[in-house]
Amino acid sequence: MLISNQERKEFAENPKYYEEVGSDRMKIKVIRADEVGKAMKEKRQREGKSMIIELRALVLNKKKEFKHKISHSKDRDYGVHYGIFTGMDRFKNHMWYRILLDREQIVINLNDPEDVKKLPVIAMHPSIQGSPMGQYEDPIMYVFDPKEDSMKSLNKLDLIPKVTEFINKLKAKDLIRFARYVNIPVSSEMDIDMIKGRLADMGINDPREFINLVNAKDRNYHEVLTTALEIGEIVDDAEKGFVFNGVYLGASREEVIDKMKNEDGLLNGIILKIQNNDKILIDLIESEEAFNSKSKKVKEQKPKEKRSEEKVAEDNTGVKGLTLE
Repeated sequence: MLISNQERKEFAENPKYYEEVGSDRMKIKVIRADEVGKAMKEKRQREGKSMIIELRALVLNKKKEFKHKISHSKDRDYGVHYGIFTGMDRFKNHMWYRILLDREQIVINLNDPEDVKKLPVIAMHPSIQGSPMGQYEDPIMYVFDPKEDSMKSLNKLDLIPKVTEFINKLKAKDLIRFARYVNIPVSSEMDIDMIKGRLADMGINDPREFINLVNAKDRNYHEVLTTALEIGEIVDDAEKGFVFNGVYLGASREEVIDKMKNEDGLLNGIILKIQNNDKILIDLIESEEAFNSKSKKVKEQKPKEKRSEEKVAEDNTGVKGLTLE
C-alpha cells in the first residue's frame, strides 16, 4: 500500500494539503497534489524506500491493447478528492488531469516533479491493487517496489535459518501440537518428516509470520486447546460453548485459555486426555522412540567420544521462542 490511513487523515485535516474548489453549490475538497506528493515522497525517503516505483499489469492480454486512463477518486472515509484539478468546464463540472496507463509496466520516478504529483492520485485510485478504495473497482495494475521486494528477499534469507532451527528441535508431541496450532492438517498417513516438511514450506514462504506464531502470547495453551478440539476431548458447542468432560469452560477460546492458565488441574487433565487418546500422537511418539532406540544402538557400537561443551549446550536448548533480529 502506497498511502497509510494516518497520511490520509492528515491530508484531509491539514489545509496545507487540500483546497476547496468549484462553485458555491458544488464546492469539494481536493488535494494539493504537489504538496501531498512531496509529503509522501519525504516519508518514503525517511523509511529508506526507493524513489522508483513500478506499476505492473495484473493480467496480460496479448490480444487486447493495454490502454487505460485514470483521473481522480474520492476518499470515501475522509471526503477528499485525489486528483490533479485543472478547472471547471462551461457546465460547471470539475475537470481533472488524466494519467495515461498505456503500458503493462510503468515507472514512477519520484525524482521527477510531475511524477511526484501523480503519486497520491495513483496511490488512492481503485484501479491500483492495494488502494484504500480498492473495493469499489476491479484493479488493473499492482505496485512493484524493486528495493522493497529485494529487502523482503534478504529478510527471508536472514529468518529462514531460525525457522529450520525451531522445526528441527521439535519432538513428536510438540510437533503435532504446533502443526495443528498453525492449521497444518495432520493425518495418520504422515510421519515426522512429512509434518516437518509441511511446516518448513510454511516457514520458508513467510518466515516472519511463522516466527510471529512461534512467539505468540500463550502459544502453548493454544496448542493444547487446538489439539483437544481436534481429537474431540473438548467440544465447541454452538449453544453451550466450550465443554470438557461435561464441564463448561467458557464461551470463547480466550475464556478457555484464561481458565487453563488459572487452574492447573484443568490443564493437566486435558493434557492427560490428549496423551491417552490422541492416536496420531501416540503412533508418532512410538515411531520416534523406535528410531531413537535404533540410533542409540548404532552409537553404542562406535568408540565413545568426549562430548563437546557446544553439543551439551545444544541438547539443553529449548524450543520456546525465536527472535526477529
